Amino acid sequence: SHMQALQAQAQALQQRTPISRDSALKALQGFALPSGMQLNPQGERVLVTLKAVPAHVISQWLAQVRTQAQVLPSEVHLTRATINTAMSNPASNTSTATSPVWDGSLVLVLPRGAQAGGS
Repeated sequence: SHMQALQAQAQALQQRTPISRDSALKALQGFALPSGMQLNPQGERVLVTLKAVPAHVISQWLAQVRTQAQVLPSEVHLTRATINTAMSNPASNTSTATSPVWDGSLVLVLPRGAQAGGS
């Protein structure tokens, strides 16, 4: 039945090899990091600092880490950056002014798969 198919799908997703903290971190560090972003692993979490990163770049990167490293943001602290301070290059003003850029930080939570009993 349709219901069983849905249940099977849900189970398949749950069984989608939960990856350990270490493999998630390796995957995370393996992605090309957009310029202006820095990763600082801290135990179960990873602090990501951002300096003048365009909004679409952040969302693309987050989508990638969510699907491939099974990492989710738990906290987001972003403020709109003013282009002038971020880019002191007058030639680039026209192109960058159209897309908002952000300063701030994200906290990503690493998965706890493959580790028994952790909490």
